[in-house]
Amino acid sequence: MLWTAIMIFFITGAAALAIAREAARYGATIDPWDGETSSEAVIAVSDASLQASAISPSDVTDCVELVADTGSPGCDSHVNSTGTDQIFVKLTYPDYTLQFLFFSVDVTLNATAISRFEAS
Repeated sequence: MLWTAIMIFFITGAAALAIAREAARYGATIDPWDGETSSEAVIAVSDASLQASAISPSDVTDCVELVADTGSPGCDSHVNSTGTDQIFVKLTYPDYTLQFLFFSVDVTLNATAISRFEAS
């Protein structure tokens, strides 16, 4: 059980780090923002961080969007009310199996990050 708790902590922390400190910040500096190619570049940064954490990027679904100053992303219920554009990144690790001593449980792990869009 302790091993399971450690793995959940590791994977959740790695996913949050891959998003918050890498992907969202990188996306905030892309100028000019192009919906398709910019999102792919942000996902590539996230994938590299996940691989460095021994997590397969193919196991994780991601969503990257530039959210206008009063908009809302299509992949979450976050509403931007800051008055500035934001980069929204969400990672989901569906059906992660927690192994306990006598049973196992599948859970979905989520991590989101928002960064203020810095490019002009």
